Amino acid sequence: MEMNLKYFGILSEITGRPDEWLESPAETVGELLEELNEKYPAMKLVSCQISVNQKLAERVSVLREGDEIAILPPFSGG
Repeated sequence: MEMNLKYFGILSEITGRPDEWLESPAETVGELLEELNEKYPAMKLVSCQISVNQKLAERVSVLREGDEIAILPPFSGG
């Protein structure tokens, strides 16, 4: 299935792009993360939060065709 991935912060530097459409067999967020860690090995070093269609998601969250997946690196604020 095809998904729209958005990369933020250091993740856009690791991937070399701010976003991409990805054709993937992944059915869950966890499976997608495993696939991305193989495609971009440096991502393994970054602890990320995942948003699916602008809602925070868990590794067991189910993905659907056309989902917007935001991959968010750690951040702090004041």
